[in-house]
Amino acid sequence: MSDAVSDDLRDHIVAESISCGRINPRATDERFKLKGLSIVNGAQTSGALARAKRSGIALEDVRVTVRVISTAGHDADFGKQVTRKTNTQNQVTNREFVALDPYQLELSEILHAEGILYSFRSGQSLESEEHKFAFDLEEATRALACLSSIDNATRAKRELGRMWLDIKTNPYLELFPRNLEPANMYNAVRFWRSFGMALDDVSKTLEKRGANIAKNSLYMACALFMQTARSKGVAFSSFEWDVEGWISDNTPDIERLVGLIVDTHEVENSSGHAMAFFKNQQKMASFASRVGREFRAIKATTLPSA
Repeated sequence: MSDAVSDDLRDHIVAESISCGRINPRATDERFKLKGLSIVNGAQTSGALARAKRSGIALEDVRVTVRVISTAGHDADFGKQVTRKTNTQNQVTNREFVALDPYQLELSEILHAEGILYSFRSGQSLESEEHKFAFDLEEATRALACLSSIDNATRAKRELGRMWLDIKTNPYLELFPRNLEPANMYNAVRFWRSFGMALDDVSKTLEKRGANIAKNSLYMACALFMQTARSKGVAFSSFEWDVEGWISDNTPDIERLVGLIVDTHEVENSSGHAMAFFKNQQKMASFASRVGREFRAIKATTLPSA
């Protein structure tokens, strides 16, 4: 690419600092050291490079034109402003701001050491032969929303992107607190996946309206079942927890929970649409409370600890 390329077509890298071994860097060919870097608006380029590598194309001679911007000496929100101002070609989503949170990189690196791929930047591929498990920011946000509260589960169902609206305040910090254990996030995602498949299996046994209610209740139902699991002391904080096995062992209770949700919905919202009902935060607060109480009362078996 020539220097005449429009800024709109350049990818950007935001770094905490930029340094060079020379006092006067060479204009033609030079090495720079970047600390705390984040790729901004580079989803298409990153994706293209990943596809090229998987296709066997050597990347040693590939050249990508980027603009590198240092946040050193600027206000704390300077990185966020760079993201907003530099993207004139594509609409910026709230997800782009998550890449500016250094704690996300820390979580990713810890999980990587455990053989787990966590992709929190746009454009990152989830295909990796060296990892035993992979998930992305969207799935992590859904799972952690359910793990944190009914309110956040409902928010995530209604509009997932708003969970990343401001990485310095709630609900983002409720999902990604600075003391979040990577194993908790890993197990929450596994729980979300396994519970979702179990709920889908149950919904297939129901008539059409009941199946629709069950599927739309996924976020709230998962949050309730996570609460039940935690009350029994299951080890979300252990990388060794057999989440899938635990969900399988407790399938009868999932069936009871789904049945109770459908029956209660038909009492409280018999003429309404399930999709809108389960996105209503105020209604979900009271609905989940009622279902939770009745589920604990009628549960015929004791959920085993992990």
